[in-house]
Amino acid sequence: MNRRISVVIPALGEGVCLAHLLRSLQSVPGVEVIASIPHDDDATAAVAERGGARVVRGMAGRGLQLVAGAAAATGDILLFCHADTMPPPGWDAAVRMALAAPGVVGGAFRLRIGAAGTAYRMIETMANLRSRWARLPYGDQTLFTTRAAYDAVGGFAPLPLMEDVDFVRRLGRSGRLALLEGEAVSSARRWESEGPLYGTLRNWTLMSLYLIGVSPVTLAGFYRR
Repeated sequence: MNRRISVVIPALGEGVCLAHLLRSLQSVPGVEVIASIPHDDDATAAVAERGGARVVRGMAGRGLQLVAGAAAATGDILLFCHADTMPPPGWDAAVRMALAAPGVVGGAFRLRIGAAGTAYRMIETMANLRSRWARLPYGDQTLFTTRAAYDAVGGFAPLPLMEDVDFVRRLGRSGRLALLEGEAVSSARRWESEGPLYGTLRNWTLMSLYLIGVSPVTLAGFYRR
């Protein structure tokens, strides 16, 4: 229960959200915070340093940044948090307790989108049902695992898209995944800029194509367009 946690935050072009997240993490004892930031993003690196994070620089791309951040982490437990997501109060104790249960190799929190509206509640409901019944949480739900389990399945792959799905599927085959009751609050800015319906249908389409074998490289091109 006293195992050290390393929080790995892949960040690109982040300012206010990252600063807010780092302020919340400063009050949590026994936690190492690593911000994985591309070489050419000095502004975000400066925010991370002011917030007390250990900064790791490398190539851009969430998969690549997760790989670099995890490689630098020294904790017994790894927690991967998006810069625009806030873990729930008491997340550290909940993670330690979950990973102390027999057979549990990792998990995630329930998703909460930080905006009002029926469309967002429906997206949350579908995401949380998918996580519970299909055991397939996404990266915006703050994934966690032990260092031993992470290494055993080969960690994150340096993919341009679907890096979280690829990792969770491999991790889930090695043991049990816990979906915790606490809510990770994710920024609504992506849905607000694209529209909830478009964003949801686009994500479902990309996921379906990935599951039938379409390359993440090809899907990343669709996503950017």
